[in-house]
Amino acid sequence: MNKDEVVVRPKLTYVCFILDETGSMQACKQATISGFNEYIQTLKRAVGVQYLFGLTKFNSTKVEVVYRPKPLPAVEDLTEESYQPDHLTPLLDAVGKTIHVMEQVLLSEQEDYHV
Repeated sequence: MNKDEVVVRPKLTYVCFILDETGSMQACKQATISGFNEYIQTLKRAVGVQYLFGLTKFNSTKVEVVYRPKPLPAVEDLTEESYQPDHLTPLLDAVGKTIHVMEQVLLSEQEDYHV
């Protein structure tokens, strides 16, 4: 690299996906799995951005942080086994838990980031 070259680091962007896993999603389970996986593939094809992707699933019995933000290559496809809609809908609980996780992650960061 010569002294006139500029090194551009990819932008670090956090994506936190909150997935409804309640009984009402049973009717659109296949579309949800397909849409999630297509979204992940779209992010993986992006140029100039480094994504860290987190997944939270919720229903009335639990709010589950499936994984904290991690590099996209480590994100697995959603499958029939990993996505099992049932129970009722506590959306605000899932949002609150995800915000809390992101607060912890961002407080430990030393770089510029986008959320």
